[in-house]
Amino acid sequence: MPALEDDTQPAAKPLIPGPIESPFEAPLRVSPRSALEQAIDGRRIRLRHDLLLSLMHFPVASLPMIVTTKSANLPHQINDIILRFGENEAKFSWREGPDLNQVLLGLDGSYRENRVRFNGQDFIMLGAGEWIDGSTFTVRLRAIETIECQQLAFTFNPKDRVVMQPQCSPSMQEVIGFLATGAAGFFKAPIVLKWIRRLLKVTPVILEAKYPGRLMK
Repeated sequence: MPALEDDTQPAAKPLIPGPIESPFEAPLRVSPRSALEQAIDGRRIRLRHDLLLSLMHFPVASLPMIVTTKSANLPHQINDIILRFGENEAKFSWREGPDLNQVLLGLDGSYRENRVRFNGQDFIMLGAGEWIDGSTFTVRLRAIETIECQQLAFTFNPKDRVVMQPQCSPSMQEVIGFLATGAAGFFKAPIVLKWIRRLLKVTPVILEAKYPGRLMK
């Protein structure tokens, strides 16, 4: 399958042009722009494929894992990511299995509303981004049909190395904490309950692992 390039990128599909106030999420702060924008603008980010999480059907996606696990189709890992920076917006393009998507991200503390297709389903997705510091850019994606928000933090290191850290909201720790509390209702044996809670405790570390990658030439 060909890589995602400028002439094959799907056009962003904003439903409402310009900034919008999200009733679901608090706006991000307006952060100083990074000098790295010029170096990464338009270049493809190729992430390492996590075979273990893919085999477990838990690859990182543009939607939180809580949503993708409910899909009738198997989820695919997000990859072939391209960022293009404008004055108050950025275009965020990516491949997710057979699906190619592009959304607008507000860089002015407000969201942009987009239409995307994921795993055979259409979603209305809010997008925003901010520079946490001079080398870490965070993308926030929220499909309004769900109660979760997906956050993808890209840290750009020397020699074109990139690390992506996913985190959903509500956080995986909160979800696992809820499951651990309810485990006592299903497992009566103390030793079994003890090991189930230990397993759940390390689950967020496994499911929200860091994804190394590279900026391609």
